Amino acid sequence: MSLNLQIETIQAYKCVECLEISEKAGERLYECRDCGTLFTRANSADGMSHRCPDCNRFSSKVADQSCLDCQEGEVEKITAYKCPVCAALHEGNGEALRCCEGVTSE
Repeated sequence: MSLNLQIETIQAYKCVECLEISEKAGERLYECRDCGTLFTRANSADGMSHRCPDCNRFSSKVADQSCLDCQEGEVEKITAYKCPVCAALHEGNGEALRCCEGVTSE
């Protein structure tokens, strides 16, 4: 027996590095031009600037929003589909339909 569940469509963020999909994005992403370290203000040298945590030099912004999972990638806005059973986010409607298929059918 299969349940007829509705799949919710939401605006989400997909990381270009780790490919994780999240409902929220992180803060600005910076890259040190000297050592190549990627970081956010929260994990900067002083915890509130754009100074590299490794070499303490001022760094350049590479993205307005970062990935909350890896904190090393820029995110892009996408339309995501939420599994109605476990709430996992998927890029495709078909993926969301198959996500918990075994749980919803016997």
